[in-house]
Amino acid sequence: MYQFFIQPDSIKEEEIWIADPQDVNHIRNVLRMKKEEKVSLCCEAKGKEYICSIEEIESDIVKAAIIDIKARVRELADLTERMHVALGKLENCKINIEAGIDGLSPMESSQVKSNNQT
Repeated sequence: MYQFFIQPDSIKEEEIWIADPQDVNHIRNVLRMKKEEKVSLCCEAKGKEYICSIEEIESDIVKAAIIDIKARVRELADLTERMHVALGKLENCKINIEAGIDGLSPMESSQVKSNNQT
């Protein structure tokens, strides 16, 4: 099920209107979603996730009926970041370390040739 983020003013009584042009384009032209397909719409301001069924797809708006409402369980602060960095030039690794990225995992890649060989 695809997931989109919405603003509180998008929520009507029993449906949600997606009016963001990028989201409408993505739903309509990229994903080519159809009526009755389910979608997860998250409102961070309300801390809720709305499971919806698409009712209408127009050129400038997507209307979806609310099927279920769940409390938003995942918080961005609770997610652990982990970055896999290809062993390449030593100065690139130093930049990542200086940026304060905690979860670095060095890895070898056939796409990157290491200049750090001793």
